[in-house]
Amino acid sequence: MIYKQFKVRVWGRGNKDYYQVMVFDTKLAMKQNFQHIGVYDEFEAITHTFQASKMNGKGKVSKMPCAGIIAFYKDNIKPHVISHEMTHAVNHYFKNNGVGFDLGRQNKDWLKKDEMHATMQGELVKQFYEQYK
Repeated sequence: MIYKQFKVRVWGRGNKDYYQVMVFDTKLAMKQNFQHIGVYDEFEAITHTFQASKMNGKGKVSKMPCAGIIAFYKDNIKPHVISHEMTHAVNHYFKNNGVGFDLGRQNKDWLKKDEMHATMQGELVKQFYEQYK
């Protein structure tokens, strides 16, 4: 079951592009909703990006503002997990929208380097929070 659901805007409140955030009651509920993606067997949170579009009656396709879904579960809402997934969201948004994201040059190792980048960034945020309190 979904515990909370809200939008986060990609470039802040003034922009229409957003990610839908879903916080599930349990890890199992989250996994059941995202197991069909098939990217990872085991995950603590997930960022699923896509380019939504619509077609009008004349066949013209236009981009929709939803850039994807970021999912968490209630017992895992921690600064480093949030930071990790938001980093994935930014990286994928850059890649999907042609924003000069050069990490790995979108070759075969792009996903691996993206994961490394997000893990490192999340760990730094985690350490900051641990030492700041």
